[in-house]
Amino acid sequence: MIVVALFVTSGIKAIPLLTAGASLEELAKSALILSTGFYVLVLLAGVVGKWTESSIDNIHQLSYLKINKGDAKLIENFSDRNRTSLYKFVIGAFFSFGLSVMASKLSMLI
Repeated sequence: MIVVALFVTSGIKAIPLLTAGASLEELAKSALILSTGFYVLVLLAGVVGKWTESSIDNIHQLSYLKINKGDAKLIENFSDRNRTSLYKFVIGAFFSFGLSVMASKLSMLI
C-alpha cells in the first residue's frame, strides 16, 4: 500500500513537469526511471514481505516437559528454529525499512 501511495503521489507531483516546458526526452527519461524503479520496488517489497511474514509464522511458543535426553534435544532443536526465525524477521524488517527509504528517494527524483 505504501509503495502504491508513493507512486500516486509521485504521479501527482509530475503533472507540473508537463506544463513547465520540459522536453520530450526528459519526460521519457523520467517515466522510464520511475516506472522501472517502482516496478522493481513493488516486486522486492512483495518478496521481502512474504519472507518476513513466513519467518513470523515460524516462531512458536514452546510448551514442554523435559523428561529425558530425547526431550532435551527436541526442545533445543525447536529453540534453534525460533531463534533462526527471529533473525530472519529482524533482517526482513531492515530490508523493509531500506525499501521504504529507496521508494522515498525514488519519488524525490521527480
